[in-house]
Amino acid sequence: MSEGATSGIDPRFDPRYQRGYAGGEEITTDAAPTMPAARLRAPDPPAPAPAPAPIGASDVGRPPSGGGGSAPGAPVAAVVSDPRAERVVERARNEVDHEGQDDAFVVEVVSPGRSAIGWLIAGWAVTIAAFAAGAYLSWMVNSEIGYYTGAISSEDQWLRELGWTLSPSLIMAGATGVVVVTALAAFLHLRGPFDADDAAQGRFGRGTAWWALVSIAALGVVGVVWAVGRASEASRANSGLVFNGNGEPTGEQADVFAQIALGQFAQTLVGPLALAAIAAFVGLVAVEVRRATISAELVRSAQPDRP
Repeated sequence: MSEGATSGIDPRFDPRYQRGYAGGEEITTDAAPTMPAARLRAPDPPAPAPAPAPIGASDVGRPPSGGGGSAPGAPVAAVVSDPRAERVVERARNEVDHEGQDDAFVVEVVSPGRSAIGWLIAGWAVTIAAFAAGAYLSWMVNSEIGYYTGAISSEDQWLRELGWTLSPSLIMAGATGVVVVTALAAFLHLRGPFDADDAAQGRFGRGTAWWALVSIAALGVVGVVWAVGRASEASRANSGLVFNGNGEPTGEQADVFAQIALGQFAQTLVGPLALAAIAAFVGLVAVEVRRATISAELVRSAQPDRP
């Protein structure tokens, strides 16, 4: 072994030291160094099998064509994956998913729209009731003759104080609330006015709530003019009111007393009616601005994109 090592040949590769060596021709070694033997190369791994082609839903459970199987010894074609077919299947799945999402979105949009109508009706009912309650309390207090004569019953004092303190707030809140709820109804109509027919849109494409705002603004202006006139007449009539010795108005002054009571009641309506008229006008402006914005967006979306 030392001789092989000195001659430049690794003894591990010397045939004389290998298992099964039966002897043979003598191996001569020279002093010239030789290259080590090449190591054994591992065989290449087998090529991976191609992925099977996608199977449609209609092919599930269907036996293969041509009987139970292929004939023995017949060549079997390799199954090759088609990327184009896979993209088509994936696109079809996405379309089905989008259709399901669109259906769910439609249900979510329609349900709140229907429930919003119920909330609007409740809002109108509450605000109108508040306005009516405030007007009743105000008229009850102003039409009480004891307020003018000074003969006030202690039993009705709490009701009178309640009317004086609460009636202005109820009238103001009711008038403003009616305008706010009506404006919300007008905005709700803008959700689809361009897709509805002319009968559903109303005259000139405006809904009922839009015309209700116009009516509230007009009635508010007329009501303010009327209330100011009644208050002025009551102020002039109050200066000529004459009472008898018992603190009661005379028979010929009964009409004057009624005029004063009406003027005092009208005076409490001036502020709420003016606020309702202004709020209705502001609501109309907001609705029309929103309508113009929607129209501009529809026109812009209808124009073809430039290349």
